[in-house]
Amino acid sequence: QATAVNPLTGFAPLTQGSSAIFGHAQVAMQTVPTPADVMPAIMHTTGSVSLKNYSKTGRGIKAEFHHTLGAVIVEKKGEYFHMRHVCAQDNGSFFDLDRQYTTKGWKGGYRIEALVTGDEHCLWMNPEVKRGTYGEGGLCELLRPKVIVRHDVLDAYSISHHHRKNAVVQWAKQE
Repeated sequence: QATAVNPLTGFAPLTQGSSAIFGHAQVAMQTVPTPADVMPAIMHTTGSVSLKNYSKTGRGIKAEFHHTLGAVIVEKKGEYFHMRHVCAQDNGSFFDLDRQYTTKGWKGGYRIEALVTGDEHCLWMNPEVKRGTYGEGGLCELLRPKVIVRHDVLDAYSISHHHRKNAVVQWAKQE
């Protein structure tokens, strides 16, 4: 429904634990519950390639506000894939990574203002993720952010309040 507040509500069972893309004018992303030993699944909506055309009702006004000219890009390498949204500017152009695409072609080498990473917990950081983010040929080298905001770099596992009353975990930490 074009005026749905959350366009992905109720669609998780349809994915049967797989990632999925659904057509909708509002850009949305939602994770799908999966077992711990299964690759995570994510649902995306596409955004729209059409102009806004909504009624002047409450729902129509909200839908018009969330209407986004955009698309989902899917990159696939073997059995792995990555999805990301691109949203169009007022003139119809859009940026993807370090490139701007227009009706006349594309231009690369743009630098982003900021990169905000997820929690790092450096003692537990996956080496492939670290290399892909900060290493040679990684995201930081490609996007050349002016500012990098890193979250939860210090894990504090050894002094975590979550384990304060758990003697078994406290004992295991001594090893």
